[in-house]
Amino acid sequence: MGFPEANYPKMVFWENSSEVGFVEFNTSKPAGLAEVYVEFPDGSRHFLPDVTEDVVAKNLEKMISVDPNTPDTTYRDGLSRFVFKDGKLQRLKIEAGLATWKIAAKEEGPYLALPISKADLVKHFGEPDSWDVYVPPRVP
Repeated sequence: MGFPEANYPKMVFWENSSEVGFVEFNTSKPAGLAEVYVEFPDGSRHFLPDVTEDVVAKNLEKMISVDPNTPDTTYRDGLSRFVFKDGKLQRLKIEAGLATWKIAAKEEGPYLALPISKADLVKHFGEPDSWDVYVPPRVP
């Protein structure tokens, strides 16, 4: 069983039921982080590629790393996470209903909280490069 996903050049949205409930921004995608805007719980709005660890630390709880040798620093809000490596944002994952902040395709908004409908996803972020099915790995 898999989850439908909408693939964009620098981000992936996963469908949960009939709504889009998960989004991930990751520097492993070509050309770095997606050029989207994030609204934090304090109401401040930031261009994602410019988000600093200081801004995130003011809004989200820092996770204690299980591996003291890892260079990653993770901040979370529910199950949503910002991951930094050497002070640079590497990954952002948002899960519907657990984050207290929003994303927008343009600085002026509108800023949307997940879940959103597929129609709203396409309306605000454009048609994805592809629609696929993500199948989570099986745990033995």
